[in-house]
Amino acid sequence: MDDGSIASKNRLGTVLHTQGFDLSEVQILCQELTEKFALKCWPKLNKGKYCIVISGHSFDIIISLLSPWVIPQMAHKLPRRSQSREAERSIE
Repeated sequence: MDDGSIASKNRLGTVLHTQGFDLSEVQILCQELTEKFALKCWPKLNKGKYCIVISGHSFDIIISLLSPWVIPQMAHKLPRRSQSREAERSIE
C-alpha cells in the first residue's frame, strides 16, 4: 500500500513513484490528476525515469483523497500539516 513519499521533510509536497511509465504516460496521468482532482502536479526526471511531483499547495486535496483508503496500520505514513510546520520552525 505504498508507492509514494513526501517530497521533503520541510515541505508538504508529495511524490508518486511512477518510474515504470514513460514520459507520455506520466504526462497523461498529471493531466488527469489536474483535471479530475485540481492537483498541481508535474513530471520530474529521477535517475533517468519519471515520477510525479504534487505541489504542497495541493496538500489538503491529496490527504482528503487518500485518507479514506489508507488502512489504519499505515495511517502514520500520511504527513500532517503540523509536522511540516514543526520542520520549518526547526530550520529558522
